[in-house]
Amino acid sequence: MKRKKGFTLLETILVISLIGILLGIFLPAFTQLFFRNNLDTASEKIKTELYRAHSFARASKYDSNWGLYLENNQIILFSGPNYTNRDSSKDEIEGLPGQLTISGLTEIVFQKNSGLILNPGEIVISSRGINRSLGVNSKSLIY
Repeated sequence: MKRKKGFTLLETILVISLIGILLGIFLPAFTQLFFRNNLDTASEKIKTELYRAHSFARASKYDSNWGLYLENNQIILFSGPNYTNRDSSKDEIEGLPGQLTISGLTEIVFQKNSGLILNPGEIVISSRGINRSLGVNSKSLIY
């Protein structure tokens, strides 16, 4: 008697069910990991640009204050007294990953020569209920 090759309907249903259960367990964890990674990447990019703005202000690059403006998933490094009155030809724009919400301090300006911050505060980056906070105090310490 010849035996037929292949899978039975029961075996196929069991494998598909097992795959569905495993996806149901692991997909939310991977999604959370993805959003946390986006937040970590964004906070590191913002810190890096804050250090650059601080460095440019202390060096009096273009004889100007330097600052950072955060909006619509991007960071704008600018030269000028504030974002509104900046020299837009010197803007450097850096993108941020994923769909993020930035609240709190969205404009940070460092004084030329001293590098002291004109508006200390806290930046809050959020994505799907997960938050990261970055602070800048009056002595330009970024934490």
